[in-house]
Amino acid sequence: MFSHGRHRRNDTAWNFRVPPEERDGRMKVSLKLYEGKAMQGLLIVDEDMDCRKQMASMFIESGYNVIVTNSVESALSGILKKTAQVVLLGTKFDEFTAAELIPLLKQCNRKLTIILIAAGTSLPLSRKLRSEGIFYHALKPVNAEDREEIRQAVQCAFESVRLQLA
Repeated sequence: MFSHGRHRRNDTAWNFRVPPEERDGRMKVSLKLYEGKAMQGLLIVDEDMDCRKQMASMFIESGYNVIVTNSVESALSGILKKTAQVVLLGTKFDEFTAAELIPLLKQCNRKLTIILIAAGTSLPLSRKLRSEGIFYHALKPVNAEDREEIRQAVQCAFESVRLQLA
């Protein structure tokens, strides 16, 4: 029913699913209406390519409109264009840390829901990030249970977004 697309621009991989009747040749990422529901935009920002691929695959299979990048520039672009309502954010990319990037992302979109994926974060830093407005903090996934925890956090985040829009 869905067609998978993959487009590369400037070392940034954009993965997405668009119904065949809505493909326009350019294969751009956008929020499309399908069967009366808006596709849910999920942005995955992480330097770890294996983690990005694993997460993207899991969420594409779950029906999300997934954008994958390791670039702060691409992340900001996706947020400003409002193609993503939820962000899975790693801890470091380019020259920025998550602590520096979260306030910037929130300035671009105050209603953005951010899930931080971090291997180890100190308690003071974790408190600071929560005060900046992260929705959830999870450890980097190493097994099926960890991936399920993140899948549930994303599902809950989209439910929260839906309730905010209602």
